[in-house]
Amino acid sequence: MNSGQATAAIATLMSALTLAVGCGAGEPTSPDALPAEADGGAAGDAAASCGPGLRRRTDRSCVPVGPRECVDGFEADPSGWGCREIRPEVTCPAATMPVLGQRQCQPVGWRGCPAGFVPATDGWGCSPLLPAAPCTGATMEVIGRDTCQAIGDCSAPLPADADHFVNASLEPGQEDATHHRSIGAALRAASAGDLIVVEAGRYSESLAVSKAIRLVGRCPAQVLLEGTAERAPGLLVRGAVRVEVSGLQIRGHKLLGVAANEGATLVLDRCLVWENTEAGVMVSDGTLRMVDSAIRANRGGTVGDGQGVQAESNSSVELERVAIAGNVGWGFVAAGGSTGMIRRSFIGRTGMVGTLGIGVTAQAATVKVEECVIDSNAGIGAYAHDFGELEISHSIIQRTAPGEDPNSGIGIQVFDGSAVRFSGGALVDNHRTGAAVSGAGSLLHLEDALLATRAGGSFAADLRLLDVKQGGAVEVVRAATVGTMTSGLSVVGAGSGATVSESLLMFQGPDLAATETAVGINVQDGGSLWLKGSSLVGARSRSLMVYGSTATVEGTLILGNQGASGGWGVDVNEAGTLSASRLAVALGRQQGLVFVGEGTRGTLSDVVIHDIVDDAEVPAFGLAVVAGAQVVLESVSAFRVQGDGLVASGAGTLVRAASSVVRSGLPTPYEGVAAFILDGARFEASDCALLEALGGGVCVADEGSAAVLERSSVRSTARIAGREDFGHGAFAFASGSLTLLESEVEGSEGIGVVFDHATGSVRRTLIANNSIGAHVQAGVTLAVDSSAESPLPLQVIVDTETVFEGNGMKLGSGVVPLPSLPSLEF
Repeated sequence: MNSGQATAAIATLMSALTLAVGCGAGEPTSPDALPAEADGGAAGDAAASCGPGLRRRTDRSCVPVGPRECVDGFEADPSGWGCREIRPEVTCPAATMPVLGQRQCQPVGWRGCPAGFVPATDGWGCSPLLPAAPCTGATMEVIGRDTCQAIGDCSAPLPADADHFVNASLEPGQEDATHHRSIGAALRAASAGDLIVVEAGRYSESLAVSKAIRLVGRCPAQVLLEGTAERAPGLLVRGAVRVEVSGLQIRGHKLLGVAANEGATLVLDRCLVWENTEAGVMVSDGTLRMVDSAIRANRGGTVGDGQGVQAESNSSVELERVAIAGNVGWGFVAAGGSTGMIRRSFIGRTGMVGTLGIGVTAQAATVKVEECVIDSNAGIGAYAHDFGELEISHSIIQRTAPGEDPNSGIGIQVFDGSAVRFSGGALVDNHRTGAAVSGAGSLLHLEDALLATRAGGSFAADLRLLDVKQGGAVEVVRAATVGTMTSGLSVVGAGSGATVSESLLMFQGPDLAATETAVGINVQDGGSLWLKGSSLVGARSRSLMVYGSTATVEGTLILGNQGASGGWGVDVNEAGTLSASRLAVALGRQQGLVFVGEGTRGTLSDVVIHDIVDDAEVPAFGLAVVAGAQVVLESVSAFRVQGDGLVASGAGTLVRAASSVVRSGLPTPYEGVAAFILDGARFEASDCALLEALGGGVCVADEGSAAVLERSSVRSTARIAGREDFGHGAFAFASGSLTLLESEVEGSEGIGVVFDHATGSVRRTLIANNSIGAHVQAGVTLAVDSSAESPLPLQVIVDTETVFEGNGMKLGSGVVPLPSLPSLEF
């Protein structure tokens, strides 16, 4: 069953439960058919009921019923029935989250801004301090400055101890062995280890260096190494030599701005490399260190794509305070076993080659990024593929724009067995996806991170802040996923998996109405999820959706589902499996937890469901199990549901509950049955309490439907004004079957036990303090028999150990109206 079919099925079920018309009647059996000792006299003469958390046995002793104790993170409900979660009672402010077991909001996400970053105006994470407009000329973006900064200091003196001097203004007769009009001439004259200084001027030449020298220009604004007609790099360093270059502007060369090959080591300091063809800087089997420099607006040619920096063939690159801006294809790319280290740098506005522009790439290479800004790239912010490795810390990847590829606009993409570790940073306002992981063996680790959308961002219609598919995996630790989205985390496909711990997923923002079908976490088609110690807040449709997949949830809060078209806390469907322990689902709309379809399975232990309200059109459900799903409950507390606490419907549907309590209890225009079993479903309860429902304690309807209550209590069922067909403690009709064993039915405003064209048995049970003790009609016969193992069709067996006490009447007479429900198909 798909999502649309499941929604339609639940809607049909809710509509059915609102119908209430009289059904057929038969003559009730005489009160004399019950044993004489069952006559308890006038209502109110019996001994008082047991207190909260207890039920009375037929010997009038009180024994525990419902949850025995509240585990870590929960406390006893003030009513005395079951447990409720411990959590903050206020909406948590930015950068904090509610945590199960903590009364105070706890910090989450990116905290502690590094130098050059300031707290974001919305309180979530940090924002970089940078110029508002792109830098031009011999200036660059520097993190922590809101204006463009000059590259180098033109007023600083040149070294006086140089071995060679270059000045384009020299007259021909002024040249000698140490004074030159061209840089190339100085290089030819220099020996290994020499220092060459370059005065202001335009130098139209291509330089090839194969010996260790230092080359110092006055500053990039005044020293231009410009391209010629020759197809050659502006600066080529080759061989096992170390070359240091500073204070140059390298521009307009037809084959690379700068290249270091064949074991060369190149240091670039306070340089501007821009508007070259093929690439700004290329390193092949070499080493590059670059500081306080800019690589800008390099464009593609016939060999390269116009990337800012490219490292290949086991090269090593280190960048510090570098601006890589406005290049084409790639800002920084490391490939072929290379390594890269990028610190406090800006990588942004990378334009497209073909369909994409990528900020930082690790392709079969290892790259570390620290305290950087990766901004406004046209396709992907950071990309690891072909078993590449990226480690990004205390950095922000933001405003990744869509390229021509319809699936672009991704902050981080991890592909083909690669690995990315992202910690202490933020992925903000990326057009389509904050981070995407695909391919077997691909892994993304997010820690102390923020994934967010902020007001004013331009986002795709299907915005997923985390997208895992095709066998990829993600690990999320102490991260916050915040804002407007269609999916916070999507895990799709066999082998795809996510582990999420101590993290927050929260929907907020002024444009939430546009995401009414948004899902907090979506696990589909064979994916897997382990969610622990986390909180899902304010989803517009479903907080957690598990379709054809498996999910394990521990120590988690699901709060405030508010979608107008249905706010389901948990939706498990299409043979999905959910195992949940120490879970609270609260303050939602329409449904707490829903299990749909044959093969769908659930195990819930130490789970609390409460304050689930209707949407003014249909009633709410605390727990719905339908269309062949099977769920086991242990120590579950459901209360304050504006509708039905538990609904089981459909052939093959099974709910087994132990030591649990269901209290419907919220005012509602609909019936509020604690447990409604219909259309062939089966409900088995032991040591459970069904109480304070506005409509019915347990209702069993339709052929094949059955409920068995053992050592359980049905208590304090109330009527809705004007609704005579509800208000009974336990009732079965329309060929349903109801069995009460060693149980208690007490305090119903209607009838304690009703059978209408139904079958059942009542054994060693106390029926006390109801308006009427029991009633049968529509062809049902009542037999007092302690030996029969099971009743015949349309027979109700009441054994001699069952006690009637304190009811207004022991046995009803006449015709009692009951609901008429159609069979439902899913």
